[in-house]
Amino acid sequence: MGYGPKEINPNYSFLMSADDGEETVFVTNDGRLLCLNGEKGVKVWEDNWMHDSGAPENTNYRLSIDKFHNIWVVNETYAFVRLHKEKAWKSLVQLIREYQVENVPQPLMIWDVKIDDRGRIWCATDHEGLLVFDLRHHAMRQFMNNKFDESSISDNTLRTVYLDRDGLIWIGTYKNGVNMYKEGSRSMHNLELGDINAVAEDNYGK
Repeated sequence: MGYGPKEINPNYSFLMSADDGEETVFVTNDGRLLCLNGEKGVKVWEDNWMHDSGAPENTNYRLSIDKFHNIWVVNETYAFVRLHKEKAWKSLVQLIREYQVENVPQPLMIWDVKIDDRGRIWCATDHEGLLVFDLRHHAMRQFMNNKFDESSISDNTLRTVYLDRDGLIWIGTYKNGVNMYKEGSRSMHNLELGDINAVAEDNYGK
């Protein structure tokens, strides 16, 4: 711990980490990203773009790294991505505009983001259900609750989205349990478990 170029500031408060097989990245409670070498106990790099851009402190940041090594951060309102090739930051809203995706709900509050192997962006939103952006084809798909259809998603306010190793999509809702969706099917499968804030998978795929 210390204030040198490769040292970790002892005042930082870490919220969570993500690993893509090449590096382990941490996010602090004031929007800083740090890549750490655990074996040597040193900092590889630090990115303060979110913090310097006015990111709120003491906020629940969610962090993930996709297969393209892009780093995604969600802070209870907005979603940002640190693009690996460009080494540049963009908001999800910027990407949507650049790729000219139409009929996107406004305003858009995002609680969680995951990227699948095809590069599509799965977003758990507040009041707008599940949004899936296919930027390459300038397209968006929206899953909304229909109270007259039990096979629809069980809530429009979602907290988390998780893509498992079998290709199933798990969606945690605010008050109406967890939904499981398999691409190609016409329905969601719901487990009534109340308020779901996180979904994870063990080493056995369960």
